[in-house]
Amino acid sequence: MEEIRICAFFDVLGTREIMLGEDEERRNSLIELVRKLSSNSSSYSANAENLGSAVIMRPSAQSISFSDNVAVSFPIKRLNIPGTVGNKPHTFFVEASSFFENILIQTIIAVWDGLKIGVLFRGGISVGRLVHDDEIIAGEALVKAVELEKETKWPRIEVSPEIIELADELGNPVVSDDIKRDCLEEIDGKWFVKSLALQIGYWRDHNWYREQEGLPPEEIPIVLRQIKSKLDLEFKHVMDGSNQAAIDKWKWFMPALKKAFESGNWNLIPGAHEAICGKGES
Repeated sequence: MEEIRICAFFDVLGTREIMLGEDEERRNSLIELVRKLSSNSSSYSANAENLGSAVIMRPSAQSISFSDNVAVSFPIKRLNIPGTVGNKPHTFFVEASSFFENILIQTIIAVWDGLKIGVLFRGGISVGRLVHDDEIIAGEALVKAVELEKETKWPRIEVSPEIIELADELGNPVVSDDIKRDCLEEIDGKWFVKSLALQIGYWRDHNWYREQEGLPPEEIPIVLRQIKSKLDLEFKHVMDGSNQAAIDKWKWFMPALKKAFESGNWNLIPGAHEAICGKGES
């Protein structure tokens, strides 16, 4: 059924060389990256965790992946989801703003997971008419999101300005003030996801996943140094090649990463700035 939905379209850059290359470990890492973004955003209905006396709702959106692309969408309306609290029936209300927040969180996770294996993300988030179910995705919102992803050119996630002031059918804002402040930024009249800013929840999840694998926790600066080493190697590899489009993207991204650590909230983490920018640099 066609309805008004917000749609995010993501493209993992530079995947052709990885998939045609002989590095099986990197190919598998890329496949898992796309799988993780898709699965974390999958399932139309809200996820629920039963804690006995209460149920925590964790809404997620409809998603579909193809090759190195992932499309995610959700309706601009409140969802009424039947459930239980204890043994008693209860209806949970999930606002559109919760779905938008979930998409931003999954975007940030995907960007940092990509940096760990030396790949960059580009994307667009738009709104419009859309059919999206378990079988197909088609419509205006997807076309606009794909166009936005192409127009933004550099490895970043652009958000259509019409989403910023959007409200659901009850008049509730889709983009809360907290999300606008913490996860979005306006540059020259355009809106982008602050994917390189410090989002402490991502780093808690990083160590949670390590714990599930029986591994000890890692300090953030240690992980950042590993990421910077991986990015430096990939940057040199791209610079030594002849793909001008890839060269341009990486020449834009590396200074953008450094700028994020110089002007953002990374000063809250001792050693983070030095891990990316080096000692004595400003």
